Formats: sequence, C-alpha cells, structure tokens
Amino acid sequence: MFKLKVGDVCRLTFILPSTHRKDDWKTGLYRVKWIGATMCYGSDRNDPRRHSYQFEKIKKDGTVYKSFCNGYRCQAWDTMIDEGKVEIV
Repeated sequence: MFKLKVGDVCRLTFILPSTHRKDDWKTGLYRVKWIGATMCYGSDRNDPRRHSYQFEKIKKDGTVYKSFCNGYRCQAWDTMIDEGKVEIV
C-alpha cells in the first residue's frame, strides 16, 4: 500500500521547510519508526489519506538523534520518493 515499511531508512535530498525554521527537515537519513493514523477514529483509521510515517533522524552509524521525532503524511512522502527528492536506502 505504501512505499515504506517500519524500519526502512530513506535519505532526504533537500531541506523540507516547516512552520518554524528550527523545525525544518534537514538533509540526511530518516528511519520509519511506525506508520499509523494518529488522532483518527472509526472509519478514518482505515483511510490511507490519514496515515502518516513517524520518523526518527539517524546518523550514518545508525544512532538516533534524540532531538528529532516527527511525522509526514504517507501519500505526500511517497510522492517525494517518486519525484526523486527522497531516496530509499
């Protein structure tokens, strides 16, 4: 259904702006921590438009940056994979 599974690692090849500059997604490696429809109830939990990847930013050696834990809508992230903005490692 989605391009990534829990545990998959991908590389973001551009800076993804956020509402606040300090929260921008920097280039580098991100690992999928879990996939789900947060804050959704009933039939919305089964709607793929509501699902998001929860990521943790990792270093090249696989250790986790403790200061980052963020999510992104699955369909939008998968589109960035198709466009070559995100590479699956």
